[in-house]
Amino acid sequence: MTRVLVEEYGETKALSELYASGDRTHTKMNGAIVFARLAAEELLRQNILSDCLSVAPSLMVSPSSECDFGMVYVGSSSEYLFSVSGSSLDPANGSVTITVTEGYEVSLIKEGDYTSFLRLPYENGELAYTSFYVRFVPGIAGDITGTLALTTGAMKKEILLSGTGLDASTGVRSEVVWKLDGDEQSIVSGPIEALPESWSNMSVSDYNRVGGISEKSQRNLILGGSWPKEEDEVADRYIQFGISIPEGKTFTVDNISFVIAGSGGNGMCYRAHYFKSSDISAVMTLSEQKNMSNGVLNEISVNPMLELSAGEILYIRIYPWYSSVANGKTICLKDVKISGLSKDMSPSNILAEQLSPEIRIDKTAFRDSLTLTYILKNRTRTKISLISASGQLVRSWDRGVQSAGMYNWSIGGSMLNKGTYFISLLTEQGRKTLKVLKK
Repeated sequence: MTRVLVEEYGETKALSELYASGDRTHTKMNGAIVFARLAAEELLRQNILSDCLSVAPSLMVSPSSECDFGMVYVGSSSEYLFSVSGSSLDPANGSVTITVTEGYEVSLIKEGDYTSFLRLPYENGELAYTSFYVRFVPGIAGDITGTLALTTGAMKKEILLSGTGLDASTGVRSEVVWKLDGDEQSIVSGPIEALPESWSNMSVSDYNRVGGISEKSQRNLILGGSWPKEEDEVADRYIQFGISIPEGKTFTVDNISFVIAGSGGNGMCYRAHYFKSSDISAVMTLSEQKNMSNGVLNEISVNPMLELSAGEILYIRIYPWYSSVANGKTICLKDVKISGLSKDMSPSNILAEQLSPEIRIDKTAFRDSLTLTYILKNRTRTKISLISASGQLVRSWDRGVQSAGMYNWSIGGSMLNKGTYFISLLTEQGRKTLKVLKK
């Protein structure tokens, strides 16, 4: 039964909806529910344990509890992919109505027309797996919460939506660009400061043309010139760029881009990360590629919407490795850019920074459990979330309004799959995040 279902889903959909991230064997919660329902339905069909089993109508929605869109400029938008399926629905023939509250819109197609509601017809009590998009469209600056509701008959599922609208009408567009066409110097525009490019167990080989274009690129080589055969990044081998924020300023990073290539062979690999100096454990991946085609320039551009305060530093690190033993192969970079919006730090920003909570964990890698310790500097509402490496909410705990003081919260790991997770503490002063590894 499960084989037939997985084949109907197809590989991409099955891995996304049924199985744990990076795992082709263990199911996530939605997969466990689907498979359990299949088993129960088959037992009932064969009149086995029929007096002990029942299959209640269900709507399965992913994400299943909440979705945070992060920060979006007023007048812009951000989309998030959802999915829904239904079994044993009542009435047997009808439709599932999807509605969203103000500030959010829905569509079956990412680039299609968005409205405040959708209707998904179904027959014989079964709604086939259907993807749809929710778009966050802030009309004002500030936090905007909403609700995604899915309704059929007497059944209703609700998912909490949240996002922050940012005012882009004030402030100064600012950027740092490392052209890397002859040296490592940066060009700064606006009230931000560039850190010098730096290398760890890497060095500049030369500046030369790559991929048949006229502009030169910076070609970087491993120290010693010889690459070992490797499967993944090496922690102390990287090329680093960064910016810092001057006193009295805030900076919203809305774009990070660069051009990258491998030269001399087809085995060059890399992974690019970014992280803040104030939250070094919350490392986020910009992009990664393995076995890049020789001399082919790849243009990378992402929109992280990351808020930096005065004194904070944003680092970008590019970790190269090679998939076979090789000599003289280089990783080539050009046009590395960090851009965004600079603003004067308002009194409310200064106060929020002063009241920002402190968080720590008793271990960065765990098996059974770990303890999150956080220190609140004022009375505030708090919420703890556990998020997977793919950005999916795993669990959340609303701690309500808590007074200033130190608190501990234990997070169990027995039901978690192995891999990387992020623990997030959300207060009225903002969000703090730590990275952990489940072994």
